[in-house]
This record gives sequence, C-alpha cells and structure tokens, in this order.
Amino acid sequence: MFQKVKDDVFFAGSKNHEIAAENALNSFNDLRHTGRLNANLR
Repeated sequence: MFQKVKDDVFFAGSKNHEIAAENALNSFNDLRHTGRLNANLR
C-alpha cells in the first residue's frame, strides 16, 4: 500500500500531475482510513 502511494506521488511529476496528485491524496486518505479501522478492531 505504501508503494502505491509512493508511485502515485512519483506520477504527480508527469503531465497529468493534477489527476495524479488527487489519486495520491485519495490513496493516502484510504491508508489513514484503513489504519483507523484496524485500530478500532483491536
């Protein structure tokens, strides 16, 4: 999952940087949300 976020951030340097940056942000938010869910399950 962290690799996906890194890939999305790297892709943000391309000509589609606005879309890529949004995808990276969504990936990061998904990661945080997943972390919260996992914390709630413990």
